[in-house]
Amino acid sequence: MAVENTTKINGLDPTKPDGSSPKSEGDDHLRLLKNVLQHCFGGFAAEVLLAGTEAQGATANDYVVTVDPAPTAYAANTVLVFKAAHANTGAATLKIGSLAAVAIVNPEGTPLRANAIVADCMTMVVCDGTNFRLLAGNSQAIYDYVDQAQFQSSLPSQASNGNKFLFTNGTTASWQPAVPIFNAAPTSNIGPIYRGGVGPQEWNGSAYTAVITKASIGLGNVDNTSDANKGVSIATQTALNTKANLAGAAFSGAISAPTVISTGNVASGNGSATLTTSGDLIGGTWGGTLSSYFANVISPSIASKVAIRGGFGGSGYVLNNSGNTVSMAWDGSRVNVGVDSVSMGALWTTGNFDPNSKQAAGDYATFSRANGVGSIQFLRDGQNLRVIINGADVGRLEIL
Repeated sequence: MAVENTTKINGLDPTKPDGSSPKSEGDDHLRLLKNVLQHCFGGFAAEVLLAGTEAQGATANDYVVTVDPAPTAYAANTVLVFKAAHANTGAATLKIGSLAAVAIVNPEGTPLRANAIVADCMTMVVCDGTNFRLLAGNSQAIYDYVDQAQFQSSLPSQASNGNKFLFTNGTTASWQPAVPIFNAAPTSNIGPIYRGGVGPQEWNGSAYTAVITKASIGLGNVDNTSDANKGVSIATQTALNTKANLAGAAFSGAISAPTVISTGNVASGNGSATLTTSGDLIGGTWGGTLSSYFANVISPSIASKVAIRGGFGGSGYVLNNSGNTVSMAWDGSRVNVGVDSVSMGALWTTGNFDPNSKQAAGDYATFSRANGVGSIQFLRDGQNLRVIINGADVGRLEIL
Protein backbone atom coordinates (compact mmCIF):
# COMPACT_ATOMS: atom_id res chain seq x y z
CA MET A 1 0.00 0.00 0.00
CA ALA A 2 1.46 3.35 -1.01
CA VAL A 3 2.56 5.87 1.68
CA GLU A 4 0.63 9.20 1.77
CA ASN A 5 2.26 12.23 0.19
CA THR A 6 1.21 15.22 2.39
CA THR A 7 2.48 17.91 4.79
CA LYS A 8 -0.83 18.47 6.58
CA ILE A 9 -2.54 16.70 9.45
CA ASN A 10 -5.72 16.12 7.47
CA GLY A 11 -3.64 14.53 4.71
CA LEU A 12 -2.71 11.58 6.93
CA ASP A 13 -4.72 8.36 6.60
CA PRO A 14 -5.25 6.80 10.05
CA THR A 15 -5.78 3.36 8.45
CA LYS A 16 -2.21 3.25 7.17
CA PRO A 17 -0.13 1.22 7.44
CA ASP A 18 -2.42 -1.79 7.73
CA GLY A 19 -1.49 -5.41 8.39
CA SER A 20 -0.81 -6.07 4.75
CA SER A 21 1.66 -3.19 4.36
CA PRO A 22 5.23 -4.36 3.88
CA LYS A 23 7.60 -3.66 6.75
CA SER A 24 9.90 -1.85 4.38
CA GLU A 25 7.41 1.08 4.31
CA GLY A 26 7.84 1.67 8.07
CA ASP A 27 10.68 4.15 7.62
CA ASP A 28 8.63 6.01 5.02
CA HIS A 29 5.76 6.42 7.49
CA LEU A 30 8.12 7.78 10.19
CA ARG A 31 9.59 10.31 7.78
CA LEU A 32 6.06 11.29 6.74
CA LEU A 33 5.05 12.00 10.37
CA LYS A 34 8.17 14.13 11.02
CA ASN A 35 7.53 16.13 7.88
CA VAL A 36 3.90 16.77 8.79
CA LEU A 37 4.82 17.79 12.38
CA GLN A 38 7.45 20.26 11.21
CA HIS A 39 5.00 21.85 8.81
CA CYS A 40 2.18 21.97 11.33
CA PHE A 41 4.40 23.53 14.05
CA GLY A 42 6.62 25.68 11.87
CA GLY A 43 8.63 28.34 13.72
CA PHE A 44 8.76 26.51 17.05
CA ALA A 45 12.34 25.99 18.21
CA ALA A 46 11.46 23.77 21.18
CA GLU A 47 8.33 22.79 23.09
CA VAL A 48 5.12 23.95 21.45
CA LEU A 49 2.66 23.71 24.33
CA LEU A 50 3.29 23.12 28.02
CA ALA A 51 0.79 22.59 30.82
CA GLY A 52 1.68 22.73 34.49
CA THR A 53 0.66 23.33 38.08
CA GLU A 54 1.25 26.76 39.65
CA ALA A 55 2.16 27.63 43.23
CA GLN A 56 2.94 31.04 44.74
CA GLY A 57 6.60 31.88 45.15
CA ALA A 58 8.11 34.32 47.63
CA THR A 59 5.44 36.98 46.95
CA ALA A 60 2.03 37.21 45.32
CA ASN A 61 3.78 38.41 42.16
CA ASP A 62 5.98 35.29 41.84
CA TYR A 63 4.46 32.41 39.83
CA VAL A 64 6.25 29.02 40.04
CA VAL A 65 4.97 26.37 37.58
CA THR A 66 5.85 22.66 37.66
CA VAL A 67 5.82 20.86 34.28
CA ASP A 68 6.57 17.17 33.80
CA PRO A 69 8.75 16.59 31.94
CA ALA A 70 10.36 19.97 32.59
CA PRO A 71 11.85 21.96 29.70
CA THR A 72 15.61 22.44 29.71
CA ALA A 73 15.44 26.03 28.42
CA TYR A 74 12.98 28.75 27.49
CA ALA A 75 12.30 28.98 23.76
CA ALA A 76 10.52 31.52 21.60
CA ASN A 77 6.84 30.81 20.85
CA THR A 78 6.44 28.11 23.51
CA VAL A 79 2.94 28.35 25.02
CA LEU A 80 2.36 27.60 28.72
CA VAL A 81 -1.05 26.99 30.30
CA PHE A 82 -1.68 26.81 34.05
CA LYS A 83 -4.38 27.54 36.61
CA ALA A 84 -3.36 30.50 38.76
CA ALA A 85 -3.49 29.93 42.51
CA HIS A 86 -3.42 33.65 43.39
CA ALA A 87 -3.87 37.14 41.93
CA ASN A 88 -0.97 39.46 41.19
CA THR A 89 -0.65 42.89 42.82
CA GLY A 90 1.73 44.42 40.27
CA ALA A 91 4.63 43.49 37.99
CA ALA A 92 5.05 39.68 38.11
CA THR A 93 7.56 36.91 37.28
CA LEU A 94 7.22 33.28 36.15
CA LYS A 95 9.56 30.37 36.83
CA ILE A 96 9.31 26.85 35.29
CA GLY A 97 11.00 24.10 37.27
CA SER A 98 14.66 24.86 37.93
CA LEU A 99 14.91 27.51 35.20
CA ALA A 100 15.42 31.16 36.14
CA ALA A 101 12.46 33.43 36.82
CA VAL A 102 11.56 35.81 33.97
CA ALA A 103 9.03 38.63 33.75
CA ILE A 104 5.37 38.23 32.83
CA VAL A 105 4.37 41.23 30.72
CA ASN A 106 1.34 42.45 28.81
CA PRO A 107 1.03 41.51 25.13
CA GLU A 108 2.71 44.80 24.17
CA GLY A 109 5.60 44.17 26.58
CA THR A 110 4.66 46.50 29.47
CA PRO A 111 4.59 45.37 33.14
CA LEU A 112 1.35 43.86 34.45
CA ARG A 113 -1.19 45.88 36.41
CA ALA A 114 -2.72 44.52 39.59
CA ASN A 115 -5.27 41.69 39.02
CA ALA A 116 -4.16 41.07 35.45
CA ILE A 117 -4.03 37.45 36.71
CA VAL A 118 -6.73 36.39 39.16
CA ALA A 119 -7.01 33.30 41.36
CA ASP A 120 -8.57 30.10 39.92
CA CYS A 121 -8.40 31.51 36.38
CA MET A 122 -6.85 29.53 33.55
CA THR A 123 -3.82 31.52 32.47
CA MET A 124 -2.02 31.36 29.13
CA VAL A 125 1.37 32.88 28.39
CA VAL A 126 3.70 32.68 25.40
CA CYS A 127 7.48 33.03 25.51
CA ASP A 128 8.99 35.79 23.34
CA GLY A 129 12.48 34.40 23.79
CA THR A 130 13.17 36.50 26.90
CA ASN A 131 9.92 37.02 28.84
CA PHE A 132 6.44 35.50 28.95
CA ARG A 133 3.62 37.59 27.50
CA LEU A 134 0.17 37.23 29.04
CA LEU A 135 -2.55 36.09 26.63
CA ALA A 136 -5.24 35.29 29.19
CA GLY A 137 -5.34 35.63 32.95
CA ASN A 138 -8.80 36.79 34.00
CA SER A 139 -12.41 36.64 32.92
CA GLN A 140 -11.90 39.43 30.37
CA ALA A 141 -8.97 37.80 28.57
CA ILE A 142 -6.73 40.79 29.42
CA TYR A 143 -7.25 43.27 32.23
CA ASP A 144 -7.47 46.41 30.04
CA TYR A 145 -10.11 44.96 27.72
CA VAL A 146 -13.42 46.83 27.77
CA ASP A 147 -16.38 44.51 27.52
CA GLN A 148 -18.44 45.72 24.58
CA ALA A 149 -21.66 44.20 25.84
CA GLN A 150 -21.28 45.91 29.23
CA PHE A 151 -20.59 49.26 27.53
CA GLN A 152 -23.61 48.83 25.26
CA SER A 153 -25.85 48.10 28.22
CA SER A 154 -24.85 51.39 29.90
CA LEU A 155 -25.08 53.48 26.74
CA PRO A 156 -28.48 55.10 26.05
CA SER A 157 -30.21 54.04 22.87
CA GLN A 158 -28.71 55.69 19.82
CA ALA A 159 -31.86 55.47 17.72
CA SER A 160 -33.18 58.91 16.66
CA ASN A 161 -30.40 60.65 18.61
CA GLY A 162 -28.15 61.78 15.79
CA ASN A 163 -26.00 64.93 16.21
CA LYS A 164 -26.41 64.91 19.99
CA PHE A 165 -23.95 64.81 22.87
CA LEU A 166 -23.74 62.20 25.60
CA PHE A 167 -24.58 63.82 28.95
CA THR A 168 -24.49 62.44 32.49
CA ASN A 169 -25.78 63.80 35.77
CA GLY A 170 -23.32 61.62 37.66
CA THR A 171 -25.63 58.61 37.77
CA THR A 172 -27.53 58.27 34.50
CA ALA A 173 -26.37 58.95 30.96
CA SER A 174 -28.59 60.62 28.38
CA TRP A 175 -28.37 62.34 25.00
CA GLN A 176 -28.54 66.15 24.83
CA PRO A 177 -28.79 68.40 21.76
CA ALA A 178 -25.85 70.65 20.94
CA VAL A 179 -27.94 73.70 21.91
CA PRO A 180 -30.77 73.14 24.42
CA ILE A 181 -34.15 74.13 22.99
CA PHE A 182 -36.75 75.57 25.35
CA ASN A 183 -40.40 76.26 24.63
CA ALA A 184 -40.46 78.39 27.79
CA ALA A 185 -37.69 80.30 29.50
CA PRO A 186 -35.68 78.19 31.98
CA THR A 187 -36.39 78.98 35.61
CA SER A 188 -32.69 78.83 36.52
CA ASN A 189 -29.26 78.84 34.98
CA ILE A 190 -28.56 75.41 33.50
CA GLY A 191 -24.86 76.16 33.14
CA PRO A 192 -22.75 77.26 30.19
CA ILE A 193 -23.75 76.03 26.73
CA TYR A 194 -22.09 76.48 23.37
CA ARG A 195 -24.16 77.91 20.54
CA GLY A 196 -22.88 77.49 17.01
CA GLY A 197 -21.62 80.74 15.55
CA VAL A 198 -22.11 82.48 18.91
CA GLY A 199 -19.84 80.81 21.45
CA PRO A 200 -20.22 80.03 25.17
CA GLN A 201 -23.45 81.40 26.68
CA GLU A 202 -25.43 81.25 29.92
CA TRP A 203 -29.10 81.76 30.74
CA ASN A 204 -29.44 84.76 33.09
CA GLY A 205 -33.14 84.22 33.79
CA SER A 206 -34.47 86.11 30.81
CA ALA A 207 -31.98 85.70 27.99
CA TYR A 208 -28.72 84.09 26.98
CA THR A 209 -25.58 86.13 27.66
CA ALA A 210 -22.01 85.55 26.56
CA VAL A 211 -19.76 83.62 28.92
CA ILE A 212 -16.36 85.24 29.36
CA THR A 213 -13.64 82.83 30.48
CA LYS A 214 -10.00 83.47 31.24
CA ALA A 215 -8.93 81.47 28.22
CA SER A 216 -11.34 83.26 25.87
CA ILE A 217 -9.67 86.61 26.57
CA GLY A 218 -6.09 85.34 26.64
CA LEU A 219 -5.73 85.03 30.43
CA GLY A 220 -5.65 81.27 30.71
CA ASN A 221 -2.53 81.33 32.90
CA VAL A 222 -4.01 83.73 35.47
CA ASP A 223 -4.98 82.02 38.73
CA ASN A 224 -7.84 82.92 41.05
CA THR A 225 -5.64 83.76 44.03
CA SER A 226 -6.43 87.05 45.74
CA ASP A 227 -3.92 89.86 45.33
CA ALA A 228 -3.07 89.69 49.05
CA ASN A 229 -2.02 86.04 48.67
CA LYS A 230 -0.49 86.25 45.21
CA GLY A 231 3.25 85.69 44.94
CA VAL A 232 5.61 87.92 43.00
CA SER A 233 7.33 86.40 39.99
CA ILE A 234 11.12 86.12 39.98
CA ALA A 235 11.39 88.54 37.05
CA THR A 236 9.22 91.11 38.84
CA GLN A 237 11.11 90.76 42.12
CA THR A 238 14.46 91.17 40.32
CA ALA A 239 13.22 94.40 38.73
CA LEU A 240 11.91 95.68 42.06
CA ASN A 241 15.24 94.99 43.77
CA THR A 242 16.95 97.54 41.50
CA LYS A 243 14.54 100.33 42.45
CA ALA A 244 14.96 102.74 45.36
CA ASN A 245 12.28 102.79 48.05
CA LEU A 246 9.83 105.66 47.89
CA ALA A 247 10.63 106.42 51.54
CA GLY A 248 13.86 105.75 53.41
CA ALA A 249 15.97 104.75 50.40
CA ALA A 250 19.45 103.48 51.30
CA PHE A 251 21.92 103.52 48.39
CA SER A 252 24.90 101.15 48.34
CA GLY A 253 26.84 102.92 45.56
CA ALA A 254 27.45 106.29 43.95
CA ILE A 255 24.38 108.35 43.06
CA SER A 256 24.07 110.21 39.76
CA ALA A 257 21.11 112.30 38.69
CA PRO A 258 20.21 114.98 36.13
CA THR A 259 19.92 118.66 37.08
CA VAL A 260 17.27 119.25 39.76
CA ILE A 261 14.57 121.42 38.29
CA SER A 262 12.26 123.07 40.83
CA THR A 263 9.91 126.01 40.81
CA GLY A 264 10.62 126.66 44.51
CA ASN A 265 13.22 126.06 47.17
CA VAL A 266 14.93 122.64 47.34
CA ALA A 267 15.09 121.24 50.88
CA SER A 268 17.37 118.51 52.24
CA GLY A 269 18.17 116.93 55.59
CA ASN A 270 14.47 116.78 56.50
CA GLY A 271 14.21 120.54 55.93
CA SER A 272 17.27 121.54 58.01
CA ALA A 273 19.00 122.98 54.93
CA THR A 274 17.50 124.72 51.90
CA LEU A 275 18.80 125.85 48.52
CA THR A 276 16.78 128.91 47.50
CA THR A 277 15.82 129.81 43.96
CA SER A 278 18.30 132.73 44.14
CA GLY A 279 21.18 130.35 44.87
CA ASP A 280 21.50 131.27 48.55
CA LEU A 281 21.80 128.61 51.25
CA ILE A 282 19.76 128.50 54.45
CA GLY A 283 21.01 126.32 57.30
CA GLY A 284 21.22 126.08 61.06
CA THR A 285 25.03 126.19 61.06
CA TRP A 286 25.11 129.88 60.10
CA GLY A 287 21.80 130.86 61.74
CA GLY A 288 20.04 131.90 58.56
CA THR A 289 21.24 132.51 55.03
CA LEU A 290 24.86 132.00 54.05
CA SER A 291 25.01 135.51 52.57
CA SER A 292 23.97 137.06 55.93
CA TYR A 293 26.55 134.93 57.72
CA PHE A 294 29.33 136.33 55.53
CA ALA A 295 28.08 139.91 55.93
CA ASN A 296 27.53 139.81 59.71
CA VAL A 297 30.25 137.41 60.89
CA ILE A 298 33.00 136.81 58.37
CA SER A 299 33.49 140.35 57.05
CA PRO A 300 33.83 142.06 60.51
CA SER A 301 36.28 139.38 61.56
CA ILE A 302 38.43 140.02 58.51
CA ALA A 303 38.27 143.78 59.05
CA SER A 304 39.78 143.43 62.54
CA LYS A 305 42.86 141.72 61.14
CA VAL A 306 45.88 143.26 59.37
CA ALA A 307 44.75 144.25 55.92
CA ILE A 308 47.04 143.40 53.03
CA ARG A 309 46.39 144.80 49.60
CA GLY A 310 48.26 145.84 46.51
CA GLY A 311 49.23 149.43 45.97
CA PHE A 312 51.80 152.17 46.61
CA GLY A 313 53.03 151.99 43.06
CA GLY A 314 54.90 149.15 41.37
CA SER A 315 54.70 145.65 42.79
CA GLY A 316 54.00 146.66 46.40
CA TYR A 317 51.77 145.85 49.35
CA VAL A 318 49.99 147.94 52.00
CA LEU A 319 49.52 146.69 55.61
CA ASN A 320 46.80 148.35 57.65
CA ASN A 321 46.35 147.92 61.42
CA SER A 322 45.07 150.22 64.18
CA GLY A 323 44.52 153.10 61.77
CA ASN A 324 48.07 153.28 60.30
CA THR A 325 49.27 151.96 56.98
CA VAL A 326 52.75 150.76 56.21
CA SER A 327 53.61 150.42 52.57
CA MET A 328 56.49 148.76 50.73
CA ALA A 329 57.01 148.64 46.99
CA TRP A 330 59.63 147.74 44.38
CA ASP A 331 59.74 150.12 41.43
CA GLY A 332 62.26 148.17 39.39
CA SER A 333 65.41 149.82 40.74
CA ARG A 334 64.89 150.14 44.48
CA VAL A 335 62.64 149.25 47.43
CA ASN A 336 60.64 152.23 48.76
CA VAL A 337 59.10 152.33 52.26
CA GLY A 338 56.30 154.63 53.44
CA VAL A 339 54.01 155.28 56.43
CA ASP A 340 50.46 156.62 55.90
CA SER A 341 51.34 157.29 52.25
CA VAL A 342 54.49 159.35 53.21
CA SER A 343 57.71 158.00 51.60
CA MET A 344 60.50 157.16 53.99
CA GLY A 345 63.05 156.70 51.23
CA ALA A 346 64.70 153.69 49.65
CA LEU A 347 65.93 150.65 51.55
CA TRP A 348 67.65 148.98 48.64
CA THR A 349 68.85 150.28 45.32
CA THR A 350 70.43 148.68 42.30
CA GLY A 351 73.71 150.13 43.55
CA ASN A 352 73.80 148.16 46.78
CA PHE A 353 71.42 145.28 46.05
CA ASP A 354 71.21 142.79 43.21
CA PRO A 355 67.49 141.98 42.66
CA ASN A 356 68.35 138.81 40.72
CA SER A 357 70.66 137.13 43.26
CA LYS A 358 69.05 138.84 46.27
CA GLN A 359 72.64 139.65 47.47
CA ALA A 360 74.57 142.90 48.10
CA ALA A 361 76.07 144.44 44.96
CA GLY A 362 79.38 145.18 46.77
CA ASP A 363 80.98 145.75 50.15
CA TYR A 364 79.05 148.41 52.10
CA ALA A 365 78.11 149.48 55.61
CA THR A 366 74.84 151.17 56.61
CA PHE A 367 74.19 153.52 59.58
CA SER A 368 70.57 154.44 60.35
CA ARG A 369 69.05 156.91 62.77
CA ALA A 370 67.27 155.55 65.79
CA ASN A 371 63.80 156.30 64.41
CA GLY A 372 64.67 154.62 61.14
CA VAL A 373 64.27 157.76 59.05
CA GLY A 374 67.30 158.41 56.84
CA SER A 375 70.45 156.30 56.39
CA ILE A 376 74.17 156.63 55.64
CA GLN A 377 75.91 153.94 53.60
CA PHE A 378 79.63 153.44 52.90
CA LEU A 379 80.51 151.38 49.88
CA ARG A 380 84.13 150.47 49.07
CA ASP A 381 85.06 151.28 45.51
CA GLY A 382 88.68 150.33 44.93
CA GLN A 383 90.82 152.87 46.90
CA ASN A 384 87.77 154.98 47.73
CA LEU A 385 84.68 154.79 49.94
CA ARG A 386 81.49 155.92 48.32
CA VAL A 387 79.12 157.79 50.65
CA ILE A 388 75.38 157.26 50.13
CA ILE A 389 72.85 159.26 52.15
CA ASN A 390 69.19 158.21 51.95
CA GLY A 391 70.07 156.22 48.84
CA ALA A 392 71.81 159.12 47.05
CA ASP A 393 75.53 158.93 46.13
CA VAL A 394 77.01 162.14 47.61
CA GLY A 395 80.75 161.58 47.02
CA ARG A 396 83.88 159.54 47.71
CA LEU A 397 86.40 159.30 50.51
CA GLU A 398 89.90 158.45 49.41
CA ILE A 399 91.63 155.75 51.39
CA LEU A 400 95.43 156.39 51.71
